[in-house]
Amino acid sequence: MNKDEIKLFEKEIKDCYYYEFYLTQLDTGARIGELLALTWEDVNFDLKQININKTIIKIKEKGKNILKVQNKTKTESNTRKIPLTDRNIIILEELKLNGTSDKLVFASKNGSYISPDNIRKSLRNICNKIGIENIGTHVLRHTYATRLYELNVEIKKISKLLGHSKIEHTYNIYTHISEDTKKEAIDELNKNLF
Repeated sequence: MNKDEIKLFEKEIKDCYYYEFYLTQLDTGARIGELLALTWEDVNFDLKQININKTIIKIKEKGKNILKVQNKTKTESNTRKIPLTDRNIIILEELKLNGTSDKLVFASKNGSYISPDNIRKSLRNICNKIGIENIGTHVLRHTYATRLYELNVEIKKISKLLGHSKIEHTYNIYTHISEDTKKEAIDELNKNLF
């Protein structure tokens, strides 16, 4: 999402049940399953970071889809500590006081795990409502990486934050150059022409 789309998105999610989830994903770049598995033990308010060490997976058991916590991440490089923004600290502190679970950071209204499908469906509906099309499940993760890249954060640091084992993966997939950045590049060129 570009800067204007991010503003529209943040305004639209204000009253959404998944508000804290979406902002945390936007501010950390964590995967949906990683955040849905997050417990309060994984949040370190003093160090202002979250510990990503597990994920939610959907499995079929006796013909039914059930959510299960996998106590490991996809790869060793996916296990990581992600620093939190000041905004995210405030959001999570409030959620800890007023949330529906003493264990899970992001819980359903009855205190259980939220289905990733519910997050995806809600995200698609929000984005369609504000006119952002072709939304995939990684849109907030892509946006996080792209914002960091546009702020000139080293690609190696972005790769570590995302939990990638190869920098090329981060560079090729997650660093979409926005139209604003393209225009800024040409503006700089125009300033420096003879």
